[in-house]
Amino acid sequence: MTNDPWALLVSSIRRRRAPEARFFKPVCVIAAIDLSNEGLLDPARVNADAILSRFHAYVKLSFRARAEMGWKPLWHLSNDGLWTFSNDDIDITRDDFGADRTPGTKAILFNRFDLLTINEPYRTLWLDTEHRQALRRAMLVILANDDEGCRLFARQLFQPELAMQRKEWPSEAEIMEELRLFREQLDLFGEGTGVEIDDASALESDHIEQPFDPEAIDVATRTVTVDLLLSRVSNERIDLMPDFQRRVGLWDQKRQSRLIESLLLRIPLPVLYAAEDEDERWEIVDGIQRLSTIARFVRPDSINSQPLLLSDLQYLEAYEGKSFNDLSEKLKTRLKETELVVHLIRKGTPPEVKFNVFARINSGGIALSPQELRHAITPGAGRGLLAKWASSEEFLKATDRSVRPIRMDDRELVLRFVAFYSLGVSSYKRADMDGFLIQAMRSLNRLEAPDTERLQSAFGRAMLVAYLIFEGEAFRKRLSPEAARMPINKALFEAVSVNLAKLAEHEGSLLVERRTRVHIEFMALCADRQFEAAISQGTSDVAKVNRRFDMVAEMFQKVVSSA
Repeated sequence: MTNDPWALLVSSIRRRRAPEARFFKPVCVIAAIDLSNEGLLDPARVNADAILSRFHAYVKLSFRARAEMGWKPLWHLSNDGLWTFSNDDIDITRDDFGADRTPGTKAILFNRFDLLTINEPYRTLWLDTEHRQALRRAMLVILANDDEGCRLFARQLFQPELAMQRKEWPSEAEIMEELRLFREQLDLFGEGTGVEIDDASALESDHIEQPFDPEAIDVATRTVTVDLLLSRVSNERIDLMPDFQRRVGLWDQKRQSRLIESLLLRIPLPVLYAAEDEDERWEIVDGIQRLSTIARFVRPDSINSQPLLLSDLQYLEAYEGKSFNDLSEKLKTRLKETELVVHLIRKGTPPEVKFNVFARINSGGIALSPQELRHAITPGAGRGLLAKWASSEEFLKATDRSVRPIRMDDRELVLRFVAFYSLGVSSYKRADMDGFLIQAMRSLNRLEAPDTERLQSAFGRAMLVAYLIFEGEAFRKRLSPEAARMPINKALFEAVSVNLAKLAEHEGSLLVERRTRVHIEFMALCADRQFEAAISQGTSDVAKVNRRFDMVAEMFQKVVSSA
């Protein structure tokens, strides 16, 4: 669901690193990129020796004993999908190296291949300087958010022209400040959302831990006229203004006009996707901008809009400035009788299945975020509760009003609290964060008023104590008092807020009184490699979820119990 073309590769590199060599892969990738930037590397015929030589030059300044090991990340990056080793046009895989499934030495590897090629679509991206720089920044972010050795390489390689001049390397604080935005989720317009990129916030592979029953997927394909669709809109049987679409707005005038022009030219439009609720209303998940544009032109009163006047047309220049009422009866009829194809996920399909289906087809011009998808397929009172609690003064103060609501990141944070507080950490039994959050939304929909009030009270109390302890730094990684402020981390938000909510009132008061000690213990926790991995890499893993909750709980109890 991410629009970053490097996302799968970066995620694989971040997650799949040996504990004793965490800097190997990012440094190897940066070495290859720097060679390309200097015109010394062809992605269609990669010079492996040149990469090893540059890796050696970078690494020997700080870790001389490891400088000769560049062949290891060179090989393992092929398993991440960046490039492929081949011999006589036959790909070399792990199966070619026996039971160990990896070459044991550099000589074994180099004697096996005659060509190293960057894979598509990465090869095309690699040819573009801006895309290469984006990948380089992603590698620097990985290094800057890891152990001491990795952070040293982030300083060394931040400015390639200074990589071999140790005295000129920027400080760690300068690096973190510069890279902060590249660790922050961006909205549709390239603005920071205030929330750190989460390694588990998108579908990262085709692996399904528990396969869905095909019988549970009920998809109906309907061919519907524009007139019938707009009739459903007018009768409020189709919602064309859900919260998530209201936030991002409609297409500009030119794009809307070109779509109407396509209809007049009888050019078929892409299919629409919709979810059917229990009352058989449709929520458009993919294609709402197209249908909204048609409604604005043909029947603007159905969406309380001003009529669309055509402009910037490419072929039908005679219709510039025209509205629907200015068209001939023939063209009006043509538009109203135009047939559109709608793939409808029928009611009764489990929400988890709906989410997975929509996630796989959610690749249009304005792809929905995971929380927007959850919102679309799980109607009920929970929607309003999440919106209300995300706009509460307690939440806004605790997050320093830094979480922008445009992609519903604020509501997702609240939902994560609800999930782990009300369902319990022990109920998270498989690595499916999206399914767990959908389950929490369904649970929230069913809560009786007294239970809702208790949950709201617990949430508000947790937010208040978090603010009193951390002020504007709550739910953010911090390695030292001087470090630049990071965006809010979703995994930290879960673990800190839920643990605070479970404390007795006097324990929360003690933490506030001893907040300086909490700050010290929290920075030590962020520097712990196991904890850092639990809040940064593969955060939906069951063991990592339990680890971060347990370690935060232990930290709070340590402070509470201290004399």
